[in-house]
Amino acid sequence: MERVSGTMSLLSRYKYLIILGIVAFLAPLFYQFFWITTIIYHEVVGLGETPYRSTIKDGEPQIPSIVHLIWKNNDTSTYPHHKSSPASWKARYPEYIIKIWTDEQMSSLVEKEYTWLFPLFKSYEHNVQRADVARLVVLHHEGGIYSDLDSFPNHQDLGHWRNAEIVVPANSYGRSVTNHFLMAKKGSKFIEYALHELHQHNRWIILPYLRVFWSTGPLFLAVQLKKWMKVHPDFDFVMIHVRELGQYVTHSGGRSWHSWDGYMLNLIADNPDKLLLYLPMIFIFVVILCFVLFLIWRLGRRRRLDKDIN
Repeated sequence: MERVSGTMSLLSRYKYLIILGIVAFLAPLFYQFFWITTIIYHEVVGLGETPYRSTIKDGEPQIPSIVHLIWKNNDTSTYPHHKSSPASWKARYPEYIIKIWTDEQMSSLVEKEYTWLFPLFKSYEHNVQRADVARLVVLHHEGGIYSDLDSFPNHQDLGHWRNAEIVVPANSYGRSVTNHFLMAKKGSKFIEYALHELHQHNRWIILPYLRVFWSTGPLFLAVQLKKWMKVHPDFDFVMIHVRELGQYVTHSGGRSWHSWDGYMLNLIADNPDKLLLYLPMIFIFVVILCFVLFLIWRLGRRRRLDKDIN
């Protein structure tokens, strides 16, 4: 009982500091959620619903027959969660060149050919941010197809789309785009533009998942596409709709880089029908937190009244 009383006394003594700390943590968190949600709804949502354009033309394809894969080393069997896809790509497209880029090779390429980008590339906190940038770099440098190691080719032939400047898939909800699979011609003006916009998105965000998505990931790509399309309405690209994407590529969704916040946000995103369950849980947590703060305030007030009486 004395221990509980001592703990409550300590909480009462530092109650304002505790409240200030909670507010200082929650305020920027809510601000960043509001800020990034506003961008998503005004700039991104609906992009994946854009009817994809048939850009098939006569003549030689713009996109070369190269499949680029990226991993930390040449041993893709060390990729976690899923069997990696190099063998599947080779079996499905035996006439294509399959290239595996290691972290060391990517760093060397950026340092030599994209000198202006190298300091930012090396400064990223998360390896997945460098992987996001690396896929854009290799497509700009050589052109071809980029695939995550957990993305596998399906029965439809991707050669159908090789006459476009760039091919971007809609995400699994069909509302925006994703970057686990991309196609582009060598020297794509759009990708060059996107690479130069990376500095503008190098912003610190509390949640690592949102930080990655905004700085280099699918959200970054979606924002750049929307901006580029406004200036270049005749942009030669293909948007593969979510209903069609599975015929060309299957994404296993390894999520090997996600931390707690990524799993939490994807849990909600993967189960939108259960959103009504998650919201009450969040509400109950906030109510309990407010109740605890109220008890601390009430205890401090009672102790002050007792001192005044005595």
